[in-house]
Amino acid sequence: MDAEIVIVGAGAAGLSLAHHLCAPPPGARAPSVALVEPPPGPRSPAVRTWCHWGPPDGPYDAVLTASWDRLRVRDRAGRASVG
Repeated sequence: MDAEIVIVGAGAAGLSLAHHLCAPPPGARAPSVALVEPPPGPRSPAVRTWCHWGPPDGPYDAVLTASWDRLRVRDRAGRASVG
């Protein structure tokens, strides 16, 4: 496989970089990009959960597996702040 740019790791930073590289400004050419991940196995990192805060009907709604319309945060004394 030939690529102009190789990104090692498909974590938040790697995927964000790939997304922006593949969507260049008008008139610019997108480079060929390869995203490399390690094979599954005992040395692979644990699966992580991503989250973000944004308005409904965003660009990533189609891939959401869960969503919440409220958030509760507790301080050291146990008092809750709900938003």
